Amino acid sequence: MQERAGLISQLRFQEPIWKLSAKPLITYKPDFWYIKDGQEVFEDSKGILTRETRVKLAWLTEKFGVVVKLFQA
Repeated sequence: MQERAGLISQLRFQEPIWKLSAKPLITYKPDFWYIKDGQEVFEDSKGILTRETRVKLAWLTEKFGVVVKLFQA
């Protein structure tokens, strides 16, 4: 609805995928990516915030400088 209203653009589902580690292969992909006010926004929704997810999010920020908006359902 936000995209149709012109508030966001280029909405993507489960993109991009970042490779946090090659061996073992560890990746992270947010639920949503879009552009808002000229800035990239990454969002993820979790029912339960597990230790694994917290570690991956910290790793993603450390390695790529990416901050993911997290919503708990």
